[in-house]
Amino acid sequence: MSEEEAFKVLNNFQVDAYHEGSYFVIKYKYSPHTKNGKLFLQAFNLIFGKHGRYITYGENKVEYQVVEGRFGAFEGSEGLTAALIRKHTQNFAFAYLRFVENSNVNIQTENLEIQNAHKVTIYAEFINRIKAEKFMYEDELLLNSNYELLEAVNRIEQNLEEQLNPSRQDVSVLRSVAKSASELAGFAANIITIISPFISMLR
Repeated sequence: MSEEEAFKVLNNFQVDAYHEGSYFVIKYKYSPHTKNGKLFLQAFNLIFGKHGRYITYGENKVEYQVVEGRFGAFEGSEGLTAALIRKHTQNFAFAYLRFVENSNVNIQTENLEIQNAHKVTIYAEFINRIKAEKFMYEDELLLNSNYELLEAVNRIEQNLEEQLNPSRQDVSVLRSVAKSASELAGFAANIITIISPFISMLR
């Protein structure tokens, strides 16, 4: 099986993709004792079985580094009962990836310049990651008490859409919330991780 064929197989089993801390996680669902399930396992091990390898993912062909591939039934159930259930039902598999921040990125003294024709693609990926985080915390962000944080993130998103760096003021808001006891501390920290290549330009 070639890598191209493996990715086509994996796409048929993907059920979710999300950010978990500093990782990008792809979630798959498969039946291990079926012919298709065994084909999935072959493809999964080929692509995600080697720590440290580089892959491209998504329509924008963004580069990630493989951290690890994990298997689990019912999000990690163990024991004889789980084993019996697992034999006759579907399992989950998770691919943990790390965004390659310097991929096609050339940091200059005042501007973040993207090498070659992938400039717009890379900015779009940063924006999509921010949108995904906002969606996950949408209810909390709409509270009046979190208005300043939401406005800061919206301005950062707007700047990236215009291919501009985030402002020091907006990054300061993120850092303040990330260090606080706020229920959105994790959200703020995730946004900081996403835009870290741009923050380095503000130092």
